[in-house]
This record gives sequence, C-alpha cells and structure tokens, in this order.
Amino acid sequence: MSRTAAPRLIGRGEELDVLAAALSAGRHVLIEGPHGVGKSLLVAQVCAAAGTRPVIVHGSSALTASALVGGHDPSVVLRRGYARDAFLAGPLVAAMHTGRVLYIDEANRVPADVVNALISAMSEAMLVVPRFGPVRAESGFRVVASVNPLDGVGTSALPAAFLDRAVRLALDYQNAADERAIVRARVAGAQPALVVRAVYAVRASRGHPDVRVGSSIRGAIDLVSIASFLARLDVDDAGLDAALLSLSSKIVLRSGVDRTVESVIRELWADAIISEHRAADRPGLGETSGEPLPPSSVELAGEDEREACAPDTSSTARIAQLPSEPSASGRGSVHGGALDSGQGAGPESEVATQTRQALAAFVRSSGRQHGAGWARTARAAISRDLTDVERLAATIVVHRVRGVLPVSGQVGGRFATVRYNFRSDDLDLDRTIAELVETPAPTSAHLWVHDRVPRRRGVVLMLDASGSMRGDRAIESATAAAASALALERDELAVVAFGTGAEVLKRGEETVPAPELARRVLALRPHGLTDLSAGLEAGLGLLATMQSPVKVAVVMTDGVQNKGVDARVLAARYQRLDVLATTDSPWRLRHCQALAAAGRGRCLRYDRLDRLPATISQLLNG
Repeated sequence: MSRTAAPRLIGRGEELDVLAAALSAGRHVLIEGPHGVGKSLLVAQVCAAAGTRPVIVHGSSALTASALVGGHDPSVVLRRGYARDAFLAGPLVAAMHTGRVLYIDEANRVPADVVNALISAMSEAMLVVPRFGPVRAESGFRVVASVNPLDGVGTSALPAAFLDRAVRLALDYQNAADERAIVRARVAGAQPALVVRAVYAVRASRGHPDVRVGSSIRGAIDLVSIASFLARLDVDDAGLDAALLSLSSKIVLRSGVDRTVESVIRELWADAIISEHRAADRPGLGETSGEPLPPSSVELAGEDEREACAPDTSSTARIAQLPSEPSASGRGSVHGGALDSGQGAGPESEVATQTRQALAAFVRSSGRQHGAGWARTARAAISRDLTDVERLAATIVVHRVRGVLPVSGQVGGRFATVRYNFRSDDLDLDRTIAELVETPAPTSAHLWVHDRVPRRRGVVLMLDASGSMRGDRAIESATAAAASALALERDELAVVAFGTGAEVLKRGEETVPAPELARRVLALRPHGLTDLSAGLEAGLGLLATMQSPVKVAVVMTDGVQNKGVDARVLAARYQRLDVLATTDSPWRLRHCQALAAAGRGRCLRYDRLDRLPATISQLLNG
C-alpha cells in the first residue's frame, strides 16, 4: 500500500507508520485499545494516505453473515430466481471487489458466524457465496478489526483462527501533552488554563477508585468547547457546568458505588483546580499555605499505600491475576440460612475467621494492582465488619469476571421460519408462495425466510459449600456464580449451594444483580459434610419450575461425596448434567467424570481463577 503525504495524528506517528507497513505487507490487522484513542481515525488516515477509503462496518450482536456478505433481492428472486444481478453486495464483498480495507469497528461484539466469514476471506482472499459463486479479492483487500478491552470482552471474544491470521497493534491513551495538543487543535482559541484543567479531569477519571470507565479525550474537547461559550455569557462556574454536561455521559461508575456520577465530576474538577494552584505554588480550593493537601486519587502512594502495594505473599496470591475494581462498600448481609454456622453475637467462628482472612487477602491483592486510591478504599473496608469485606470482594469478583468473560456463543440461536426481517435472504418458497396466492398486493411482510432466533435458556448452577470449599474456594464459587449471572442476563438462572444440606440462593424467576449474587455466595460459611445428592435434588426441582425450552444444569464440585445417596442416581434424571471440576487430583477427577457421564454431560476443569469464567461460558453454551 503506497503512501502520500498526509497530516499526521497527534501522538500517533509511530502507530501510523506501523499500521501502514502492516497493510503494505499484506497483513490483516487487529487494533486493540479503549474508546477515544483514535483507532478509527488511524485507519482512515492510513487509507487516505494511500488514496482510498475504508469500507466501515460497526460491529454488534445483531450483525449477521448475510448482512456482511450480501444477499439476493427477494423481489427479483420471486420473479427470476437466484440470478447474479439479483445479488446485493454487502460490505465484505464490496471491499473484496474494489480492493479496499474492510474496517470492522468493535469486532469483539459480532457473532461467531460473521467472524467465520471474515476468516475465509482473510485466509484465501476468496469467498464462496451460496447461489452466487466465488468472489475473489482484488489487490489491496485487507481486514482491519478493532476491539475495546474496557468493554470486558477484548480479544478474548475473537476465535484463535482469527487472531492467528492477523497482527495486533495495541493503543493506549496519549500522554498529557499530546492530549492537550489535541484539544487545542480541535477547539480554536481555547484558554490554556481551561485546556489544562479539562485534560487533567479526564485523565484523573480513568484512575478514580469509583469509576469503571473513564472519559476519553472527547470529554475534554466537549468540555472546553462548551465552557468557552458559557464564558462568553458570563456564566459563573462555566468550567464546572461544562464538566457536568460533558463528562456525565462518558464516565461509568463501578457497580455498587453509592454516589452519583455528578459528585465524582465535581471532585475531579476540584482536584484539577487544586493541581493547577499547586503547580503555581499558591493555595487552592480548601487549602491553606500551611496545611498539606488531601491525597489525590491520581497521586503516587504515600508510605501507608506503599505498604499496601507490597508483593503479595498470602495463600491467595494465585487468584490475583485479573484486573481489580474498587467499590464503595455498603452495609447489610445475606445470611447463609441452612448452611450458615457460628454467626451469632459472640466471637467469630473459626470458619468466619478463615473467610475474613481469605477475602481480606483477595481485596488487598486487588488494591495493590489498582493503586493508592483503591488501596485506601480496600483498607477502610477491611477494617470494618465482615459483611463490608464480603460486599467489596463481591464487587471485585464481578469486575474481574467482566474483564475475561467471552461473548456468548448463543447469539443467533436455532434456525426457524420467520417473516422477512431484512436479515436473511434464504426464502421459504412454499410458505411464501402460499401467502402470496391470497395477497393481491404483497409487501416484504408477506415473505417468509429461514433465519435464526434466540433460544431462552433455563440454567441451574449447583455450588459445593461443604467444609472443603473454605478460603480461596469460596471466591472461586462466587466467581462461577457471577460469570453465570452476567452470561445469562436474558435467561433464567437458579443457584443452589449444598453441603450437609441444600440451600437455594436464587430462583429462576428472581432478579438478582451479579454483585448481590456473588455476595450471597461469599456470605456462606462452608462447613460440614458433602451431600452432593441434596444439591442435585434441589436442582431438579428448580429446573422443573422453569419455562425456558432449553434447560442446562452445571454442578461445581471436587467429586467428593460423604453423605446422602449415590449422586449418579440423581444425575441420571437430568437431561444433561455438566460438571465443573474444582480439583486436579486424578482420583477425584475420575469421580467428576463419572458423575458427568451419568448425567450425559461434560466434565471441564480450570487451572486458575482467570480461566474459570471462560470455562463456565463453554459449559453454558453447549
């Protein structure tokens, strides 16, 4: 791909050269980076320098392979059959015919069959379209896909076959000087002080302990543009008003945070002014020249924070492999019911003490990864009662699961005959002709096609809450519950905990947010024997109450049973029972495999916590 002179993006000179080199070398490219770092602009500028424009497709779960590839005009098909001139080229075929770059924005959101169509074109530079024939790519055809890791899916949503055929370009936010230059270039005549404050505020939002997704540089551009107009109207606090208006749609708070996004923006704007005054060596808001500033969420850790950020030597260090999340913890408790023990007004039981130690280590390890502001939040929660630690740990669990949970493979569902909806062109001729006979003036609503429709699932998750599931294992159980809740937001999910007996934590028709469900699991006090049959019996009862046509059962166990009837007898009563093995012991794995075989299901295990959500997703999606 030859290049001509073109204006270069601020702070992206090296990336422009690298992307142009990859495309010129005939490589397909995956660009990974958060919102607002210039992924789309980068592709557009490289193409412009080569004298062309990209074919752009915005990725979503509603995108189908036929929409990407193209389809036949149903009205022409009814008159003359599947003639070549009846074919309407989609973006992929158009890019192949013209030898242009096909840019898939947010490719991590597209269904698997769409990615499969891309893989075929990437591998062979050719695509065979049913009822049309082969389509060969002209020179210059490339696929460039972008993903946003802050969405919680990132490259993990793309199959290995796609990743193997592409090279990866990772982008991050530009530095502060570049971002200020971007704002000045986009807002003519902006006041320098306003630009500095705006950039400081948006950059601080990305590391604030209460914020899950911070603002991109677009927030600073909007802020400075609006504040400049408000200043002309002599509006008091024009900067703060503009910040509230510009950033409130671009900042996403963490789940469980008990404050408004406006309060966070006010705090960020005050910090920006304080930082400016500190740089000018004069007191700022809430300061006196003789008093130290309160610690800022974007400053380096002090001595106490450094202690909290020391290397982890606890027994739970192996679980601190995922991104962490801070949260404002709340009060309140979900009692474990039949599985609780030792939670009276007296001293904590041995089980509760072990739970506190495991959760505290888990929270501390997350604080170390996130930085000083989060370390303070984590330490404050740990210093209070156990329910605060449970709530904070549950919030962290959910955030970590979001970061690695793959996109559900259930997008699309089963094939069925449905009315034409501008997605599929696979006509059901018999049903369409039967309707057209009775319709003198047919419209597209009278056409019937073969298409996929989603299937609602009913899932029961059974978790071992016996004495062997103390400590780290309780966090793994909460992770499994959170992963199931996030993967099944539109489906029925029931959760059962079993130990000496069984307890229902969530029924299928009950709406329980993922953080609350994880907290309910963490509030259990694992103890006693393992009555696996009691958990399976409760699971059968819950499945019987579900209305979904597809029913799935998953039991999380180490294969040990020392109470109750033979669990394989209960497993045989399931349509399909899958086993999520929590052990790598060979003889225990054999018990897990035997249980799955009795239930006509599969037995999968995970070797570390960050792979557990993907394993759960694999079981849920068949």
